[in-house]
Amino acid sequence: MKEQCLGKIELIYSNILKEVDKTLTNTNDYDSFKEYIVSDNFLNTIKNIQDDDLNNTTYQINRTDLNDKNNIYYEIISKTTYNKFSKQIVAYVKIKNPFQEDSSSENKDNSQDVEDSEESDLNKFKSSDENIEVSQKEQEKIKNIEDINCSDLVIMFGYKEE
Repeated sequence: MKEQCLGKIELIYSNILKEVDKTLTNTNDYDSFKEYIVSDNFLNTIKNIQDDDLNNTTYQINRTDLNDKNNIYYEIISKTTYNKFSKQIVAYVKIKNPFQEDSSSENKDNSQDVEDSEESDLNKFKSSDENIEVSQKEQEKIKNIEDINCSDLVIMFGYKEE
């Protein structure tokens, strides 16, 4: 029964890895990555398990909020029943956001924003050399994202039998 519970958890973990890989290719900033990972569409996709031979095994996936800005946490509960016996295993998954959070989004209500927007308007009029540098930084950022291995972003931690 333990193996059936763990098998279901591994299938879900595999789906999470695939979906995070797709998310990396389709997003390019902190907010869009996070929005998709916490969306219902993400949950529905990872719950879609194909070729499931694990009869009598049910599962539940819950997002847990640990007030961590750079990580998103999920709890996976897998339960197997056989005759009068049942086994439940809970595993926890952490998904790291590979993008840096935009600092301007943290200070939206701050009076400093007016000054920041004025500075950003002035920065728009600076030389084209700086614009080229910015685009090169963006290209380097994209290259770094392409080098990321999804298994480095999705970490299964914590496991308990109940």
